[in-house]
Amino acid sequence: MSKILLKCFFMKKKLFSIENLTLIGIFLGSILGIWMPEIMRDFKIIGQIFLNLLKMIIVPLVFTSVFIAVLGLGDIRKLKDMGIKTLFYYIA
Repeated sequence: MSKILLKCFFMKKKLFSIENLTLIGIFLGSILGIWMPEIMRDFKIIGQIFLNLLKMIIVPLVFTSVFIAVLGLGDIRKLKDMGIKTLFYYIA
């Protein structure tokens, strides 16, 4: 009996993983957007708030990561070499 309960627990945990919930949300959002577009337009503000909060977290995180990486180089010549390589890769 306990093996069955453990199996059900682990199946439930895999079912509600963040990846699966994301895919379920995308699927349901697409279906509901096609089926009831006038109602789903009211939920646009929730999506905008989520994206703005995400940007508010990501931009400082990327800036501090780059800043700390530059400080970790130590020598300014290494930064120059890395900048030239980055520019070359960007152009190519």
